[in-house]
Amino acid sequence: MGEGGEERRLSGILANSRRSALAEFPDLIHPDYKESCTSNIQDTVLRAFGMGGKGRALARPGFSPTAVILLIIDALGYEFLKSEMPGFPAEPITSVFPSTTAAALTAINRGLSPREHGVPGWLANIPEAGGIWDCLHFSSYAGGDGRRKDKPPAVTPETLLLTKEPPLFSVLKKEGISPKILVKKDYIGGEFGRMMHGDMKPKGKIPYHSSSDFAVLIRRELERARKPLFLNAYWDGVDKISHQYGPHSEAARAELRKILHVLRDQLSRLKPQAAKDTLFVLTADHGQTQISPERTFFVSQDKFLRDTLVIPPCGDWRATYFYVREGMLGKTKRYLESHRILGKNFAVLESKEALKRGLFGPKAGARDKEFARRIGDLILIARRDWKIMASPDRGVPGVTRGTHGSLTGAEALVPFGFGTAKEAGLIWEKGSPGQIRTAVTGSKGPYA
Repeated sequence: MGEGGEERRLSGILANSRRSALAEFPDLIHPDYKESCTSNIQDTVLRAFGMGGKGRALARPGFSPTAVILLIIDALGYEFLKSEMPGFPAEPITSVFPSTTAAALTAINRGLSPREHGVPGWLANIPEAGGIWDCLHFSSYAGGDGRRKDKPPAVTPETLLLTKEPPLFSVLKKEGISPKILVKKDYIGGEFGRMMHGDMKPKGKIPYHSSSDFAVLIRRELERARKPLFLNAYWDGVDKISHQYGPHSEAARAELRKILHVLRDQLSRLKPQAAKDTLFVLTADHGQTQISPERTFFVSQDKFLRDTLVIPPCGDWRATYFYVREGMLGKTKRYLESHRILGKNFAVLESKEALKRGLFGPKAGARDKEFARRIGDLILIARRDWKIMASPDRGVPGVTRGTHGSLTGAEALVPFGFGTAKEAGLIWEKGSPGQIRTAVTGSKGPYA
């Protein structure tokens, strides 16, 4: 990626943001869909295998790999990584909007922006799905009383997707490359996985239980490969710990060091030929930001909004869609902008303006009309440590100290590591202290 690559890429991202729909909010970063975005990961992988794409590859390898490992560490924000490991070899790229798993993982695996693939976040108003739909857990959301566990039989990934373009796995398989996914045992199968990857045979899905077999299985797949291999390896530990304790917590920092430690331990053992022929692409779907649990705005406790919204808010806690009664758009926008909490802590945008200015991605032709229905009339984007929920009894149980969805630097910027295991910072440097000894004693290893 070259010396000075981090600074150049970050400068490009910020310059793009200053020309965007968010220009009046300098604390928010507009996704750089054209140049430096996670939606361009698919093009990057295709280019690495010598295949054509859309001309949006983030980088090109200096060799012809026989294997590509896409390592996705959920919620590994660029700012978080660099604050903990300043010398880690990664450049910043942006997530999509909203910076949330349902929209962002679909973008990575489909090579499309949310506007193009159609998944606008965690919750969305999908009339074909019977109303408010949980796009991540693939279940319906019932009124204002919480989540229903039933799934209308007619709802499939095709119901949500607004694209007929094949996912990355299908494209690679057609070209004779073996595509596989390494994912936690609990996540094997399911409709969300099919929405991202398409229909995969069981042998393409490799389950793991913990960080130890996660790292071991990556090494073994590389050493066993008999034909070109693509492995999508997804780790969710940083996300889970950061939600619980916050991304600034000791626990989150320890989780990051742990997963990189076991990866380096195993990848340092790779057979020389496998190490030489493998390209690693490291990234994340989004980052996370520290929040205070008490800084939550409940829509149900505001009389004006109760009377004005036709359905409960959708989207995410920090990127929220309001569906407004006919004739009330202007009045509602003014109310939100002057609100003592919402006006100060959230950017308020009309959804049609956000689409016009490319917040969700480039124009998608006939799909735009349907996507516009899914994102309501007004969008609230968090600028500080607040979140929006429909009501106190409608959300994820327990206290959450870390979350995402907005476009602050902590949430919107993610790392892009690229190269051999050594170039991507995924093996121990020669002469490093013994890995087992440093892990047991708790003393700092070479990348701590």
